[in-house]
Amino acid sequence: MKKFFAFSGLALAVLVLFACSNLTLPSAVEIKGSPSLKFAANVNLTKYFRDIIDDVFAEDSMGGGIEIKMLECTHEDYQYMTFLLKIELFKEQFQLDIGNDIDDLIDVGSGILYIPGVGEVNIGVILDELGDRDKHKIEIEDDIDVFPNGWEEETISFAGLGDHLEGFEFHGIKAMLYLDGSEVVNNLTIHIKSGNTDILNSKDNEPSPSGINFEEDNYTDSGLPGGGIDFPISDLLNNRADGDVDIQYRVYLTAGSDFEIEWLLENEDHDIIAELVIELQLRFRAGDDAEFNLSDMLGGMGDFIKELTDLDIIESMNIQIGMYPDNPFKDGEMDVELVIKSPGMSPIINPMEKDSLNFKVDEEHLDFISNNPFNPEFFITFERGAILGIPRTLILTTVSLDAKGSYILDLDEVF
Repeated sequence: MKKFFAFSGLALAVLVLFACSNLTLPSAVEIKGSPSLKFAANVNLTKYFRDIIDDVFAEDSMGGGIEIKMLECTHEDYQYMTFLLKIELFKEQFQLDIGNDIDDLIDVGSGILYIPGVGEVNIGVILDELGDRDKHKIEIEDDIDVFPNGWEEETISFAGLGDHLEGFEFHGIKAMLYLDGSEVVNNLTIHIKSGNTDILNSKDNEPSPSGINFEEDNYTDSGLPGGGIDFPISDLLNNRADGDVDIQYRVYLTAGSDFEIEWLLENEDHDIIAELVIELQLRFRAGDDAEFNLSDMLGGMGDFIKELTDLDIIESMNIQIGMYPDNPFKDGEMDVELVIKSPGMSPIINPMEKDSLNFKVDEEHLDFISNNPFNPEFFITFERGAILGIPRTLILTTVSLDAKGSYILDLDEVF
């Protein structure tokens, strides 16, 4: 704005000179100019996107009390902002307890073992000596559920991302399921599914924990650890409009399987743990009507535009926000547009530039803003198939304003 006022001052000085020369002056004069300004912003947006992820996966947003632990990935292999999420589907202790004295419970002749609370199960081998009973196996006659309700269910919700990213699919997400627990685990059948999609339904699952310490500040390795079971998180999420993944699971001893009798006699708790570890890259593919809501990121921009229009000297303006590295919202030749929406106003639409966020506001829109309440929301809209990837470092470097203005100077008031 300095250039504009400097120009106004120069014009006024010329008019004073003409007045001293006894020339006839007009009653008013129009002063025009194109003021511009540019200043450093140096705003790191990394925290902005981290806060989005924190809010989406906060415990109170999951429902049902499901706990999610999170680490940011810092290895150089990750081009985009990436987070590891750990979700414990279940972490339970259970007992296979029939007491210390089972002499009255075993009928060697009939080959039946009675377990209180469970019922009768077949003995897989003839016990020659009761004293060696803990070295033998039994054969389970009927399925025996570890969890009392049989099937249990948890919901993992990514719906909160829809408040910022509407109409996108996950393009950089994968997950592995890791099992852990006592030696009993590999004798249990573990069935995990989501709706009609079977994820795991097998016995002889060797314990294989992820080994990731989620109490650390960051995850410094690259990729998910081996030993896990592939979990089709991307397919499940992209097929759900509400952003939720419902997971059902059942853990049980399978009818006809062998089981160590000594595990029944130990009278101790057995651990079983299933944890889902998700590698979430902030990389998304645009679907129909995809848009990214920038309103929180550009807090205060609406007030800035409103204050400029209230000066009544601006005819049009172009606000450019420089970014480093290059603008991540621009995907090659794909159509990407910046849109400003406010109630009662036709949208302001600008094509996206390569290295900046640019908001051009014409005279018609400025007139509306000057004479009406202005409560804008800022969006980036994407052509279907465009890729949005948030880099690990993203900085707003500069804010520039180029304006076209005019001012009618009433000379009768000046002289």
